Amino acid sequence: MAIESTLRSSRRCRSVLVTGASGFVGGEIARRLQNEGYSALGVGRRSLEPIGFGRYKRVDLAADDLGELLEGARFVVHCAGLAHRRHGELSPHDYSRQNEEVTRRVAEAAVAYGAQRFVLISSAAVYASGTTSARETDAPAPSTWYGESKLAAERQASTVCRGGGVGLTILRPATVYGVGDPGNVARLIRALASGRFRSVGDGSNRKSLVHVGDLAGAVLATLNAPTADESRVFNVAGPSVAVSDIVDAIASATGRRTPAALPASVVQAAVGCAASLSFHCGPFERLRRSLRTWLSEDTLDTSAFERQNPHFRWTPFADGIIDEVRWLRRSEPRRHRIAA
Repeated sequence: MAIESTLRSSRRCRSVLVTGASGFVGGEIARRLQNEGYSALGVGRRSLEPIGFGRYKRVDLAADDLGELLEGARFVVHCAGLAHRRHGELSPHDYSRQNEEVTRRVAEAAVAYGAQRFVLISSAAVYASGTTSARETDAPAPSTWYGESKLAAERQASTVCRGGGVGLTILRPATVYGVGDPGNVARLIRALASGRFRSVGDGSNRKSLVHVGDLAGAVLATLNAPTADESRVFNVAGPSVAVSDIVDAIASATGRRTPAALPASVVQAAVGCAASLSFHCGPFERLRRSLRTWLSEDTLDTSAFERQNPHFRWTPFADGIIDEVRWLRRSEPRRHRIAA
């Protein structure tokens, strides 16, 4: 009996529920935790074949009973949510329901079933766009429905966990890239590799990004840290990278010559005029917003995380891009495949 009790206690000490495990970020986190000796149960909305980590179960977090999932789990890593998409494709209600309401529901279940720590994967989108060295103590000022919903999710988790005595860590990652990337960096790689891409501006503005493996490592560091009841918020990003260096790294990894950049003032004037003529609706308005984002400075101050984890090492951006390009070459349909 004593041996069985010790084994159950040991399993609980390393037991973690990872939501959103069928996705890019959640899947990598679940695999990393499993490889590091945690007993990971991944849940997600899609039916999956085994994908390299422990157990997986298809679950609707908005409707299904969560009790069985959380029974015996010491940690909950909540990655599930509705990702950022182009303006107009979804409504504020869509984001609120999937990001805010589901977060509250999972946090309440974590409290009810005795979890000790809740880790919420939030987003740097809670900060104002075009911010340099955003700190965790800066007043949030999201500029998108997605950012608003992620900030609301943070507040829901904070309220529930504080009331239930569960430790809360909120991680605010920058744009995530790496193997499996479904987002902007992968689209940029495809565009540059196809020869269709032209940069705008001198590329001196800087961006914060984080490799998906580093984000998984940040979660692991959080779970390995001494637990406490207080809430903590950490920005998670590698060293910022100049836009010109981003383009150069992708060009090098894809075997392309870096394309000549177009002057920012000329392109902004032309796109702004076209957007005005279309009453700021349609493709020219979307292009105007994309151009503003491309030319903006968007960086995070990660000193708080680095003080907490002084031995943490970030993946060099060029190395991460090489890995992502290799993955795209293996996984893309033949007609879209990036040439070697």
